[in-house]
Amino acid sequence: MIDFFNSQVDDFGAYCIDSKVVRPREHVDGFIELNPKKISWSRSLQGYLANSEKIQFDSSRMVRCMYRPFAKQIVYFDSHANHERSQLPRVFPTSEHANFGFYVTGVGAAMKFTALAAGNIPDLSEFGGQTNGQFFPRYTYRELAVEGGFDFGESGGGGYERVDNITDSALVDYRKTCTDPTITKDDIFYYTYGLLHSLEYCELFKADLKKPLSRIPRVRDFHSFTEAGRKLADLHINYEQAEPYKGLVETPTGEISATPPSELYRVAKMKIPKTKGQPDRSTIIYSKPDGVGVRVAEQLIKCIGEGLGAAPDLALAHNDIAVFDTDEPTGVHSHK
Repeated sequence: MIDFFNSQVDDFGAYCIDSKVVRPREHVDGFIELNPKKISWSRSLQGYLANSEKIQFDSSRMVRCMYRPFAKQIVYFDSHANHERSQLPRVFPTSEHANFGFYVTGVGAAMKFTALAAGNIPDLSEFGGQTNGQFFPRYTYRELAVEGGFDFGESGGGGYERVDNITDSALVDYRKTCTDPTITKDDIFYYTYGLLHSLEYCELFKADLKKPLSRIPRVRDFHSFTEAGRKLADLHINYEQAEPYKGLVETPTGEISATPPSELYRVAKMKIPKTKGQPDRSTIIYSKPDGVGVRVAEQLIKCIGEGLGAAPDLALAHNDIAVFDTDEPTGVHSHK
């Protein structure tokens, strides 16, 4: 993509000289090659082309992102290659600046309110293509005017100052309301995350949760919600280090000795098989070419399926986030 764009910059520059173009931006639309297999043109890319501004590849900008729930991908996070990154560069300025937060469904989302913590750059549609959302980071980073200059906050290093997104006034308010001077800003963050997972809260404030910003009431049992939020955030962010569920039993349905693990565990199509004409809810077939049956407890399927549909529809619901697909116009292979 970068090589193609830079070649277009060269060709467009030559065209402007030969045609004595005075206002390059007015000629961009009619000049660019609209080939989705080579590039996906955006308004910002067209602006860079008009200004003869090339893109230089930088491997340090290859970072992990949370493309879908519990499904990470590598993204080239760059001001030229990404269109309208909004505040994300202040949240994850470089791969060396750690951060975390929680992503919630946005206004008009195609699913019920959901919150999910992440320690990577979130996709705008993390919960699916028809569901937008917004990300609430624990910190933001402010770029220092001069490298090595004065730093009046907690430094994030590398020419950035880390800014706490929990304000001092909020800390004072929580300590006063809860009559507890030991409450920290981390406690407030995890309390909020824990509260957002309360079924009672989601039902009571379901109207507010459809708005850009929902109310966060102070409850009596502040510390219980804080502890719950802390444990949930750790599980949701560090899920790759969590101990696997021991009730899963993998049962190959065909010869797999010659199949490498990278292919054996690549999800192709998830389905619940039938036994004597009835759905066998204890098993999910998830792989190819011959398939691997994962036998799990029916209670677990029902638990995972909450909010995604009835238990028999679990496989179909998970297809939206777990299956690799090929986008026909571009030829790009990615999660659905």
